[in-house]
Amino acid sequence: MKDFQFLILGHGLVGACLASNLSMNNETFRVLHSEDKHCASEKAAGLMNPVTGRRMALTWNHEILFPFAKNFYSKVWMHIHKEDGNFLSKRTIRKALHSIEEVNFLAAKSAWNGYSELIEIEENTNPQMEIFNKLQSWAITNDGARMNVPNFLFACRKNLESAGKIILADFEIEDLRKIKNGWEWKGSTFENVVSCLGIDCPWVGPELKPVKGQMYEFSGMPDWGQDILKTDKFMIPLENGNVLAGSTYERDVRNHILDEAGLEEVTSDLLPHIKQNLKLEKAWAGVRPTTLDRLPVIKKIEDNLFCINGMGTKGVSLAPWAAQEIIRIIKEEQEAKH
Repeated sequence: MKDFQFLILGHGLVGACLASNLSMNNETFRVLHSEDKHCASEKAAGLMNPVTGRRMALTWNHEILFPFAKNFYSKVWMHIHKEDGNFLSKRTIRKALHSIEEVNFLAAKSAWNGYSELIEIEENTNPQMEIFNKLQSWAITNDGARMNVPNFLFACRKNLESAGKIILADFEIEDLRKIKNGWEWKGSTFENVVSCLGIDCPWVGPELKPVKGQMYEFSGMPDWGQDILKTDKFMIPLENGNVLAGSTYERDVRNHILDEAGLEEVTSDLLPHIKQNLKLEKAWAGVRPTTLDRLPVIKKIEDNLFCINGMGTKGVSLAPWAAQEIIRIIKEEQEAKH
């Protein structure tokens, strides 16, 4: 008999969702988390968008992932705060269309199967939203949402700390020792280990690609309400009246250095007079783990060792489902052995 059923390595978004799932189902576990290492989730914008990219492609499995995520984050809120609520907030997402060709393309696409309930075209009638160059119209995305990921992680972490279920320490692979039907870490034994270490995961090879993103918080933007505005980048109104802008998408870059090129890229679509009025309040960079096919890595590494990774820019919608999926895989394997 092992001391615990699970050891979770890392308490980013995926690790937090996995720990919350296990906690709500009364499983025994511990979370190992390093406060000294960069955590990409703590830098995330937290968007959940059913149509993404320049071509407004449908997000993979959104019809399953989005309802699952909304329900999950509501359950976690109730589990932690003991009252109704949700870490997610519903937000309208508006993509700027810069030409008649873009308008016509999206108008045709909005009639396709799967798109009709998600996209509508609208002329701009709010002068406060006129912040981009060559704005023609908006492609409005329904069913969008945003979560303040740092707030979610903080609430989950505090809950784990109060229950004595999180260990704040660096993970060193030499401290993990294989034993019969499980693993031992610094004197404690576990039936299963699940790595949620992101780009630092030692068990995922070339299938994982780092993508650096720089994000900026500005004051001085017009007040257009709570809609999220997008070109290739996003502009997210925050509770404090500022706007979160980003993100760059720098493939195969692992550093967390901020640079002028990133700032210029994020603000390049803004009208000159809007750009002149901006005041930079904060800036940060994170390194996301992505995959070439943009699908998550959810797999068994070896007996009793598993991995969730590669969430890319879709962690908020993917993480709850991925956590449930790895639990399903583990339970099915255990049942097969018995």
